[in-house]
Amino acid sequence: MAINGGTVVVVGVPSAPVTLPLPEVQNLQLRVQGSATYVRDDILVAIDLLERGVVRAADVVTAVYALGDAPAAFAAAASGRHVKVAVAGDPSLVTVGS
Repeated sequence: MAINGGTVVVVGVPSAPVTLPLPEVQNLQLRVQGSATYVRDDILVAIDLLERGVVRAADVVTAVYALGDAPAAFAAAASGRHVKVAVAGDPSLVTVGS
């Protein structure tokens, strides 16, 4: 449940139609926002930029959290103090910029 005036972001692709409790959406003045993932070409361009050194991952990732610390990672991402917060199974494998 979102707070009054909050935004609910739909992440992922549902396998079937989804219904919304519109009276709750209206009463709580919620916004429902869809999200789309990147297409294959976007990923290939990003990999190319990283491989050529045009973009350094360490300059973008400003915090890394272990999977078990995901709630803290979301709080850090929402704080506005980070460019990119990563959640990794093994955080020691991710380089963090300054």
